Amino acid sequence: WLVLSYWGVNRVTESMALLDSIAARDPLYKPAIGNRVFQLSWMGRGDEARAELEAVEPFMPGDPQIQGARAWIDFSQGAVASGLRRAEKALESQPNDRTYKVSVNQGRFHSHQFEQVSDDHWSDYSVWALFNLERIEEATILARKLAADGNITSLFALFNASGQSDLLLKYFENRWSDLDTFEQEVPARMWGYREKADLAFAFRKSGSQERFNDAKTRLESASDSSYAQGIRSGEFLRVYAAYHAMAGDSQAELNHLAAAIDGGMIVSIRIIKEYPNFRELDGDPEYEAIQARMIEHLNRERELLGLEPIST
Repeated sequence: WLVLSYWGVNRVTESMALLDSIAARDPLYKPAIGNRVFQLSWMGRGDEARAELEAVEPFMPGDPQIQGARAWIDFSQGAVASGLRRAEKALESQPNDRTYKVSVNQGRFHSHQFEQVSDDHWSDYSVWALFNLERIEEATILARKLAADGNITSLFALFNASGQSDLLLKYFENRWSDLDTFEQEVPARMWGYREKADLAFAFRKSGSQERFNDAKTRLESASDSSYAQGIRSGEFLRVYAAYHAMAGDSQAELNHLAAAIDGGMIVSIRIIKEYPNFRELDGDPEYEAIQARMIEHLNRERELLGLEPIST
């Protein structure tokens, strides 16, 4: 639980040090194996995580956790088809396991099988599946339910993506007096300060320059810290790109977005559908090339799954 606590406040170096010490004492301690694989994957060290799994697998024959952990690594490296098959295999052996249900949803979402994504009552894949199916009202209901349970991330992002940034600001103002109070309840985490990025976007759109500048500065600090601690996941790099978009550095924005996509991240076939932070790039040749590479990757994975290709 201490590892999870470190992740929740963006203390990545300390969480890895703790995982290293546990691995040195007991390399077969299952909870630490999963957490270590997950963190290494978020740090862009999937090959290292895979090698560690191969070392312990002979001592855990047939354990679904091995399949589940391999699925995480596959997803982090963009191998969606392989990750989905592994996740489905793990879920078959433990059909009530919440983690494996989420992994199956992750694979189905990133292969754009939106109709097949189910509500796992934990992740937000079903929210974004509904959003991509243009079922905005249902997506909002589900996102509000997640927010009521303590996870506001998808609700904030959904408000912006659906052109309702004013509702995001209303939600924020009804619950927190300022950004200091907000950060006490919703701190920066290992995987990127998504909520602060969405707040900053909404502040800018509303013309609230002072609050926008404050949120942008806090987002910069959190993002720089994650990057310095070695986080390189596609989702984090996407948030970092969003920061650079708001900072007016379009080349850094493109560079980080390209790193996310070329590292295997797949989102909507029109990136700006889910992430309006990048709308000013629409039509830019470098941006369009990045998006085209993502679609090519998506269709390679869909082909491996026996699915028809998708085009814009």
